[in-house]
Amino acid sequence: MPKNQPIANVYSARCPSRRVMAVLAEKWTLLVVAQLDNGPMRTAEIRRSVDGVSEKMLIQTLRKLEAFGLVSRRSYPELPPRVEYRLTPLGRSLARLAGLFGRWVERNVASLLKANEGSRAA
Repeated sequence: MPKNQPIANVYSARCPSRRVMAVLAEKWTLLVVAQLDNGPMRTAEIRRSVDGVSEKMLIQTLRKLEAFGLVSRRSYPELPPRVEYRLTPLGRSLARLAGLFGRWVERNVASLLKANEGSRAA
């Protein structure tokens, strides 16, 4: 960490890391990042691979990821226009965590849903 940079603390409401956490916790962020770990993709490819995301939400998510340096966007001077998104090195490090998180959810979904049903019955 460079000198004069305050220590990040995601538990502090004043810490700028909270802004990053808020973006990462959004509904589509980790799913999009995990899919991009497979390599560069066009918007339509991402939409097909992340079932349920609207084009509007996907574009908003990609813009936020790009703003935080997790995704890069490349436009090709072609007709029709072609745009590809790819993970940056920082994004690839997040993709590994997103993949682990997704696999954890898949392995534990039955137990989580069972616990959730039990809490609603109480």
